[in-house]
Amino acid sequence: MTTTAPIRVALLATITDYGGIEKVLLNMLQHMDGSVELRPILFSRADLKEAAFFDQLEALRIPHVRFVNTRKRRYFNVVKNMRDALAILRDERVDVVHCHGYRADLLGLIAAARYRLPVVSTCHGFIATDRNLQFNVRADFWALKRFDRVIAVSDSIRAILVEQGIDAKRVAVITNAVSLPDLEQQLASRKAVRAALQLRGDDVLFGYVGRLAEEKGVDQLVKAARQMAGGTTRFRVVVLGDGPRRPSLEQLIREANLGGVVTLLGFDKDPARWYSAMDAFVLPSLQEGTPMALLEAMAHRVPVIASAVGGVPAIITHDLNGLLVPPGDSQELMLAMQRLAASSALRATLADAGFACVRDSYDVNSWTGKIGGIYNAVLNAQRNN
Repeated sequence: MTTTAPIRVALLATITDYGGIEKVLLNMLQHMDGSVELRPILFSRADLKEAAFFDQLEALRIPHVRFVNTRKRRYFNVVKNMRDALAILRDERVDVVHCHGYRADLLGLIAAARYRLPVVSTCHGFIATDRNLQFNVRADFWALKRFDRVIAVSDSIRAILVEQGIDAKRVAVITNAVSLPDLEQQLASRKAVRAALQLRGDDVLFGYVGRLAEEKGVDQLVKAARQMAGGTTRFRVVVLGDGPRRPSLEQLIREANLGGVVTLLGFDKDPARWYSAMDAFVLPSLQEGTPMALLEAMAHRVPVIASAVGGVPAIITHDLNGLLVPPGDSQELMLAMQRLAASSALRATLADAGFACVRDSYDVNSWTGKIGGIYNAVLNAQRNN
């Protein structure tokens, strides 16, 4: 009896936070079946909360290589790390290179040319809020035109890629996926967290999980809370995450006298317990791919309110499994929050429908199978050339 050796895949990624991309990588590393052997080669800075991601890898005993780029010799380190990573790709005799992020895409392109390896990239979105990021995005589009396959996490990202000249035949849409949590653990977490927050039984807890960056629109959530604060609804807002917008959000909260209403909790590597405590999850983003936090909230049976941007409308059908609002509109966001706060029945209906949506359409095992199919496709194409 003969057995087929697993496909050896070098998983290249730049780690910046413990956020959406990092959760995607962990899902791949934990749930990919035995037909694929993933070998993570990861780039990071030494001074970020990304250490939580590497702590997770250590706790799960997942072998990996980490290259640290220090600020002191930044560009020298980048060149050295990429050179060392190329040596690993040569020595490990991998079959496929799978990249996440523009720096990884550049390295993947070099590896493909040097070692004649098929190369795949997953595009999670394109953020171009300053000149450096704009340059990186343009460079990434140039590199992706030369990849064997590009995975877009939403139809909207696929449309951007094709518009930028990437061959439509080589772009596949594979939306992100999540695992379903344990219900008993959810109930225990809900009770403990709400007690710690000193919430009454009828208090409505809204929550956000993600980076505090301009494109996430968290200031709209604070403004919506300010408009609600003058009413009769008893509610609180918790914001999990960190990022460059935190100081301005803190100032906005102070100016609106919302210190007892909106709480910035900072980074938490275990947001699951917070999802369980929420009565509604709010995602006020100005741009998105397929947001992991949204899927996680739905998997935890939390009703969701989200901006109708990027891949979100492909997940949420308004009034069926969540509520959609226009991006950047705090008034409409406030009205949606009031609507959920006023009706426990509506919250329950949306929560059940959201959970069913994730269970049926965003299953993590089906997701890894699709990615494995991409690996097989690029290898077969290489063998047939």
